[in-house]
Amino acid sequence: MEVDISEARATFETNFIAVIRMCKTFLSLLMKANGTIVQIGSVAGVIPYVFGSVYNASKAALHSFSDSLRVELAPFGVNVTTVITGGVQSRIARVERTLVPNSLYAPIEDEYNRRVTHSQDGAMPHAAYARSVVAQVLYGPAPWRWLWPWAKGRKSWIWEGNKSWLVWFLTGGWAWTGLFQRIMVRMFKLNKLHKKFARGRPIAAAFRAATGTSVPSRLGGQQRNLSIHEYLSANLLKSYGIGMPKGEVARTAEEAEAVAKSLGNDDMVIKAQVLAGGRGKGTFDNGLKGGVRVIYSPTEAKMFASQMIGRKLITKQTGAAGRLCNSVYICERKFARREFYLAVLMDRQSQSPVIVASSQGGMDIEAVAKESPEAIITTPIDINVGVTDAIANKIATELGFSEQCIPEAKETIQKLYKVFIEKDATQIEINPLSETSDHQVMAMDAKLGFDDNAEFRQKEVFSWRDTTQEDLDEVKAAEHGLNFIKLDGDIGCLVNGAGLAMATMDIIKLNGGSPANFLDVGGGATPAAIKSAFELITSDPKVSAIFVNIFGGIVRCDAIAQGLINVVQEMGLRTPIVARLQGTNMEQAHKLINESGLKIFSMEDLQNAAEKSVQFSKVVKMAREIDVGVEFTLGI
Repeated sequence: MEVDISEARATFETNFIAVIRMCKTFLSLLMKANGTIVQIGSVAGVIPYVFGSVYNASKAALHSFSDSLRVELAPFGVNVTTVITGGVQSRIARVERTLVPNSLYAPIEDEYNRRVTHSQDGAMPHAAYARSVVAQVLYGPAPWRWLWPWAKGRKSWIWEGNKSWLVWFLTGGWAWTGLFQRIMVRMFKLNKLHKKFARGRPIAAAFRAATGTSVPSRLGGQQRNLSIHEYLSANLLKSYGIGMPKGEVARTAEEAEAVAKSLGNDDMVIKAQVLAGGRGKGTFDNGLKGGVRVIYSPTEAKMFASQMIGRKLITKQTGAAGRLCNSVYICERKFARREFYLAVLMDRQSQSPVIVASSQGGMDIEAVAKESPEAIITTPIDINVGVTDAIANKIATELGFSEQCIPEAKETIQKLYKVFIEKDATQIEINPLSETSDHQVMAMDAKLGFDDNAEFRQKEVFSWRDTTQEDLDEVKAAEHGLNFIKLDGDIGCLVNGAGLAMATMDIIKLNGGSPANFLDVGGGATPAAIKSAFELITSDPKVSAIFVNIFGGIVRCDAIAQGLINVVQEMGLRTPIVARLQGTNMEQAHKLINESGLKIFSMEDLQNAAEKSVQFSKVVKMAREIDVGVEFTLGI
């Protein structure tokens, strides 16, 4: 009862309230990834560990919060693991604590002082604790993992640290079976949430996995799945006997007029061939609204084609820069009695194909999955068996095709899966898949993606790649074996290894800077690769400083340093460069750079190097704003 109230509040704020904030902040990402929340609890929250009542209470609160959270989040695929921690080597006793004046416990002050450092007596090394906890979170407990290797890895509770096993035994931790979790799930119908969420989850997860192009996902492995234009997708599907409206591509206004005449139809659609979603609601840089228009004559085809071809279409996916339209696809307009959604995707979670279907076609399917998950039908496919007649019939029937169309719908589903497998696709999306007024099954729109790893055996498909729809710098980087992604900042980064590149960008942000790019030159950072990397970085006029962060494991640092010096001399670079070269022959590398006489600043400490890069960048930007030159000299 001698605790300071402000200290008690601070303890709860750190050990309990901050945890709630973290869980709330990252919950959406955890739900997407079927993630695990690991809470670091303590035996102090289980036993009355004297002279630490507030700390004990904060950990007990954390345990109780975690137990409830585990039940509440289970329907959404998120696990919560509580680590009941015993004695672990730490600096927890670094702050000297003394009894208050006239304390009730003054007669046993020596015992109070012993209690302050008691947790460190025989404490488990922190590295051993970390390895054990991570292994148990990921793989389950040893030795049972070896006896029962297919047992569930994710646990509700982990007991680790000195004396934790004793507390586990004496307090009955071995009897914590989760019985009340199951009771609460059934009592308050949380299992209904699980069923509803499970229906909507596969489409969102699988669709994002197949089509996601956000910076973080691309940084994770620089995986560039090939996308092809709609007219090429239509031609490919037609070659497999899948029903598509008649149509042809045109690359000039005159060709568009000729195609419209050849269709012999006065009800057509003209579509801008741009690799981006949201074309119908897009706007061209000349002011024309809509990249998908209904037309009624060859004259209209020529008029709209002249306004689309050679112009940039700006959609919600392209950003303000837009994408260049080099051609248009003109096809007959078909009227649907019913519209459905159907996609064959590769689901990373199950590592197998999945067919995602919905009776609500012609709409944003992710919105459908979010708002009406019951309208989504997901069918995992055994890749060794494929789509059988029974599976295809079931999907066609559940979608709502009329009885006379079910045989054709079944064949269409099986043919789409055949394309998916034979062409190494990652995504085949038909939206809408329609039943027309004359009872034909037709794919009205098609979006196809292919696995880059299969390029060696899909030569024809990859010959359809349109590099004008990609970032030119990223295309050039790929030609030189570099992983490059342009960002919005002003500090150029040249790093070897994706993990180190991510860490480099993080520490730049931490120091108040902004990276201009992600650039991984790979493990064998050669002089040629460094030159190509510098050309890419310096092509961005925003770059005001360059941070080179190389770990010389496979390559020697002195070779990298010499290559760096040669490139700076050859290109006549005036942008300040901070180089941090660590690893093999790093001393020789520092010596080469320092004796080169160039404006390359060699540093060993990562924090100092990042801080200096940010400072250089700010100075250069200030100089540019007032149109003056600036020179740097680093005092040695």
